[in-house]
Amino acid sequence: PACDQDGRSTSYFDRSGGTGPDSSLVLYLKPADGSAPAHVIARVDRSIAESAWSPDGKWVLLRTYSNQRGAGDILGLRFGVDSTPTPLIATEAAEVQPTISPDGRWLAYVTDKSGRQEVVVVPFPNVQGALWSISTDGGSEPKWSRSGRELFYRNARGDMVRVPIVPGSSFAFGAPKRLFSATQFRAYSGHAEYDVSPDGQRFLMGAPART
Repeated sequence: PACDQDGRSTSYFDRSGGTGPDSSLVLYLKPADGSAPAHVIARVDRSIAESAWSPDGKWVLLRTYSNQRGAGDILGLRFGVDSTPTPLIATEAAEVQPTISPDGRWLAYVTDKSGRQEVVVVPFPNVQGALWSISTDGGSEPKWSRSGRELFYRNARGDMVRVPIVPGSSFAFGAPKRLFSATQFRAYSGHAEYDVSPDGQRFLMGAPART
């Protein structure tokens, strides 16, 4: 499931036509308060591992499983426009953890094109227009601050890193800065295992299960 920016609507998938990895999925949209029944907005012929809304509520991003055909692709679907998702970033590498900036202009995601996971940023929705490498020593779980002035990620050593985003008509960013070690908190290569408070000063992180 995924919620829009104001929390008024939620989208979720239900499987149809069997339970195998290639069975189709139906994408539903429903008011978060349950005031109306869910309705079908799209059908997807690939298994989806995660989804995310754009801040303006016009797009939903879908990420396919990295261990199935396509090796992890990012698809986009415009509400009220598309009946099936369109591939946005589909390469031989695995692309995961897509997240759109608060102003809707930039898409951060993780790719293993170099042989390890790194955080990159591209324009949105014109994702082929440019590409900026944010991390250079391994990176995953990108998260934008609410203001859009910061991009956070976890590096290969398990440290949380802050990258300042320079406001302007084009994308620009400053030097990454290590914040703290997050090795004691849960991490996952498929999607972010933490969130950032609206003021960008606190992190909500999952602790590993105790055995």
